[in-house]
Amino acid sequence: MNAKLNHGGYIEDISNYFQFKKTGLSWDDFYDQIGMPSYEEAVRKGTPPGGLFRKLLSWRTTDYFREKGKSPLVLPIDELKTTDSTPVMEEDKGGTTGIKFSSNQKSYISSLKELENIVLTNKKMTDNQVKAKLLKVAETSNITTFLGIPIDDISSFQEIQKTKRQNKDYHCRRFDLVASSGLSDIKISSASPEWKHCSTKKFYDIGLEIKGRAKEFDYQFRMKLQLAPKRALNLKEEEQNLSSIKSLMIALINYLMATMYFKKISDFSVEMLAARYNYAYCMKRLGELDPALLKLLDCEKLIHENQQTANSHVPVICLTNQIEYKTIAFIVYESIGDIYFKRGLFQDSISYFQKAYDIDPNDLEVLLNLLEVYNESQARKEIVRMLNEIIETGKNIPAIRIPLIKSVIESNMTEKDILNLCASILSL
Repeated sequence: MNAKLNHGGYIEDISNYFQFKKTGLSWDDFYDQIGMPSYEEAVRKGTPPGGLFRKLLSWRTTDYFREKGKSPLVLPIDELKTTDSTPVMEEDKGGTTGIKFSSNQKSYISSLKELENIVLTNKKMTDNQVKAKLLKVAETSNITTFLGIPIDDISSFQEIQKTKRQNKDYHCRRFDLVASSGLSDIKISSASPEWKHCSTKKFYDIGLEIKGRAKEFDYQFRMKLQLAPKRALNLKEEEQNLSSIKSLMIALINYLMATMYFKKISDFSVEMLAARYNYAYCMKRLGELDPALLKLLDCEKLIHENQQTANSHVPVICLTNQIEYKTIAFIVYESIGDIYFKRGLFQDSISYFQKAYDIDPNDLEVLLNLLEVYNESQARKEIVRMLNEIIETGKNIPAIRIPLIKSVIESNMTEKDILNLCASILSL
């Protein structure tokens, strides 16, 4: 082992990451193919050991398996759910070949459904008890971030609630602020494609229904934090009266269940692009960016192989909560760009947002995405171009994206042209 790795904490980070990820590689292969290249890149960029270096390790791992044309042996969120992961074939009543879950997976889904029922029906269940359950589910499923909220922040809130000095109204507001800061830059966007000619259609439809339910509680959670404009929800009246933390809990449960359905389908049917996209969408909401990116890159490959599929249109809920129709290629490129942006890989992010822009240059969300990444990379000329294009659309900026415009203002306080353009946008 290279001696220079023994200082500064790099070797500890590499060792811990190797043990946690369970990639299926031997230590020597992991060290040679991922650990050492990550270290050398960190030295070149001046990246210290710790969080940033571990992100670099994560990206290198994803990149390694992408080049090999496969994914790591076990991904964190899948470990519990795929203990008995060999796909099982069965004949459905119509005589077509279908799929089913293993006994362990069925047990996991049943426990999630039971927990959802308890949260919905047990009137005596307090928000504190729900938080404790949420933390337990997150720990069991190896989730560290949900909807952009670090689980540690929810955990620290739980610790505050245990103290004797109590000011619960204050602490509840504190949690809402923590959640708000995590959610402020998340975009409300998704697609719900439906493929009719597929032997696994029933499985897919169930996954789609569960994902839709997750999104409704996800949106309700935002509404209660005043992060999203009010709209009618496809929920029962008693479900709409739930507290923000209960809405958050049920969203988590349903996203977890939806990933299982979509993953099972995409593992069986390589050409099932819709299932792969939806799996990636749910995984991204659960903070699992690596497996989400792998599936989206699979989608991109399928798009290149099938131009007819790439150009097919699917309904998308846009930032303004209006239904629009976008091509499969557009939503995949936009999603890949979003993950690269979250990873701080701005050039890769721009490349994919630009691909989406080339398909629909008038899409407000992709313009805002490009503005955001240009602002982060301090590309002044491109910031001006994006601001002008946003103004040319004549569309109002949704409330959830106003903080982005304010961030552009704060980052360019000496640039009068940028300040004037931002003022024009806010006055639309």
